Amino acid sequence: MCYHLPFNIGANVRKTLTEVENLLGGVTTMSDQAADQVLLKISHYVEDGPQGWKQTLVTPLRNNTLAPAGQVLAAVSGTSEAFKTSLHEPAQAALQQRKVMRDQIASFRSTHGL
Repeated sequence: MCYHLPFNIGANVRKTLTEVENLLGGVTTMSDQAADQVLLKISHYVEDGPQGWKQTLVTPLRNNTLAPAGQVLAAVSGTSEAFKTSLHEPAQAALQQRKVMRDQIASFRSTHGL
């Protein structure tokens, strides 16, 4: 029936439908093999075994990154306290003494007319 259409349209439609059928069959085959081709190959990485991502990725990341980050934060906190006690507070005291001395000099000048 499709073969009676002009310009060989019927044969082209039949060929196109055959290729679509082959494509859908291939998709079905591919989806049936997905578990074997993909999931089984990565399953040993997802499991909790020695080659699993938890052992090879998450645990080293936690131990080698987060623990040292806590140590860095503790060191920074200690550095901040050392800065305050060793540098900031003595500098503020020296600036306060300088202000008192300048006030005394200004008072001396105004008292003695200098």
